[in-house]
Amino acid sequence: MSALLHLQKECPSAKIAVVDPIQKPTKHQNVDIFSDKAARLDPVQHLVYLDANTALFYKHAVLLATGARGAPPPTYLVDERAKERLLEVRPTSWTTGIASQSVNDIRKTITERARQGESIGILGSGWEALDLAVLASLSSRKPSRTHIFYGSSIPLGRAVPSYLGSLITKRLKSKGIYIHDQTMIRYLSCPHHEEDSQNDGVPFDIYTANSNDFMDTKKTTLHWLVVAPEVSGPSGCASLATNEVPPHLVDSSEGRPWYQTWANLSRMTSSDPSWIVCFKDDGRILVNSELSACTGVFAAGSVAKCANSLSGNADVAGRGVVDAMDAGRIVAWNMARTMDGAGLFKSERRATLTREPIGVWRSDVRALQYNSGSLTLDMTSLSKIGISALCVGDCDAERYGTHAIWWTNRAAQKRLLRLVEQEDATEGEDQSLKRKRTQKVGTSQTLPIYGFGVVYYLDRVGKIQGIMTWGLPFCNKKNGSLNQSLVGFLKSIILTNGGITSLDTERDHIRMSDYLSTASKRVVATALKESQESLNDHYQLGGSELELFPRPLHRFTEARPPSARSFSVLKRRDGLSHGILGQDLFDSFTEPLVDDPIPVPDPSQNVGFAAREAQSMYEWDVYQQKERRWDENESRARPPKEEQLWIRKGDELRNMTARDSLYSAYGSAMGR
Repeated sequence: MSALLHLQKECPSAKIAVVDPIQKPTKHQNVDIFSDKAARLDPVQHLVYLDANTALFYKHAVLLATGARGAPPPTYLVDERAKERLLEVRPTSWTTGIASQSVNDIRKTITERARQGESIGILGSGWEALDLAVLASLSSRKPSRTHIFYGSSIPLGRAVPSYLGSLITKRLKSKGIYIHDQTMIRYLSCPHHEEDSQNDGVPFDIYTANSNDFMDTKKTTLHWLVVAPEVSGPSGCASLATNEVPPHLVDSSEGRPWYQTWANLSRMTSSDPSWIVCFKDDGRILVNSELSACTGVFAAGSVAKCANSLSGNADVAGRGVVDAMDAGRIVAWNMARTMDGAGLFKSERRATLTREPIGVWRSDVRALQYNSGSLTLDMTSLSKIGISALCVGDCDAERYGTHAIWWTNRAAQKRLLRLVEQEDATEGEDQSLKRKRTQKVGTSQTLPIYGFGVVYYLDRVGKIQGIMTWGLPFCNKKNGSLNQSLVGFLKSIILTNGGITSLDTERDHIRMSDYLSTASKRVVATALKESQESLNDHYQLGGSELELFPRPLHRFTEARPPSARSFSVLKRRDGLSHGILGQDLFDSFTEPLVDDPIPVPDPSQNVGFAAREAQSMYEWDVYQQKERRWDENESRARPPKEEQLWIRKGDELRNMTARDSLYSAYGSAMGR
């Protein structure tokens, strides 16, 4: 929606078509919204197919912003009568019978049902899952009616250090949320009669197992279950569910969708040129710094990846609301250049707009809403339990070690406020601003979890990859805009790295610790100051003022070992050489095959039961081969490092030791 708003400003006379299956079809100010989903894209003919007989023609450019999703829920583990009360925050399919609703409708359903006293279950450990759990808990009139399930030991395991995740769990329990950590879903069952399933108040049973011991099982009764897995970074997948099932697999589909990437949806045959290139591990589109996939085709948001020369990795082109707004602005400006009648090379608008390598994410905003040509911010419920975070750069607690500077007690916070007030008093700040800031932090109803501080994410060579502020104000309360002085200072810390090139000696570690402590004090001073005249004064803070800051707590956590980081990495059967010597990096085109009929057995060779047995074995082999094709296609829709939520087919072998696996293989070979 950010791209739509900026494109209307750049090109007021342009006619824009939006294809979104969740939104309602409307027409307003040269904007037509189609409540449908795109089936194919033809960049040569400039056509976007909605189905086999309906297509939209675009003249200049098209933007792909289909987003990323988590792994699809396995339909064979969900009772048909329980699918009506299984909600997905990001729908993964339209043919499995699971209800597909927008995020706003899901939040309304949770709020209304929680007020009626029904039990709500949240499946996931990311920011969205915690937001929904807090929303349901605050709306419920009865305690312990909200449950949250996740397979890891702590929530927000990829973003925050382990000790902070434990404190978040403690705060969630104090709000009446029942925590099911290290728990995975075995299956969902509705044990009631079929005629009673029409009643919305009838609950269903969810059977779970311990992620470390599948024999440790439990049963929980719920009315609604919301699937909200983590989709940031490698936990998301951009493959789309389609109805174009290969002809030789139609008879075995059983309502299952066929997942494809935009690389396959933009080509009809193998002889067509490769317009769009997608990564094989997560299906995201490869774009350049201008967010262009090819001529006239742009991609932005979590559906796209672009090269980051600063970190040397491929980053998602739009994570969170702040990055999405920036990506929409870049795409809209570059798309507007294609509308110049004289062409790109003769146009006066030759300047380009590229994406910044350092992304920004905030915890208080969950989505953007487009209303009559303007954008509004939808706020989260995380601040009501003491979670307020601003992430700049790559904040990954699994890959990087963390250095955190904390002020954990209330006395230190009040002392910091008095220090900032004294500095502002010398600069002639208005007394009303001081009283407002003192009331905001000093008398806040919900205390931040573990106080406030700054968390730095360092790689193995000592390079700062990301910074997260915790419990500190980072935006304007009136319009919700970010404190650009604070964001700019955090980016400068990442770019300069304190002038320290490596951490080879003990002296380098001491220098890094001193620098992070000094930089954290400047970050706190910049965040707490609200007067526009003093926002740029944090660079002139002398040593005497910094010495007056209370002594902070410095906590260090090492990066998780490779065995722990690779625990949930998906091992694909058709991609064993992925990433080795640059092979198997991108998704290849798969042309559908034609099914061959099962041959009739020759009666001259086998007679009676022998012929029947041979035919049955052949049909069984054909069935197994087709099921393998379906399993491989399902793995295409699973992220490379998905959040462990479901016990799928074959996952029961993960907890088997090597000796048990050897005994099982030996027993199968001996015919036991």
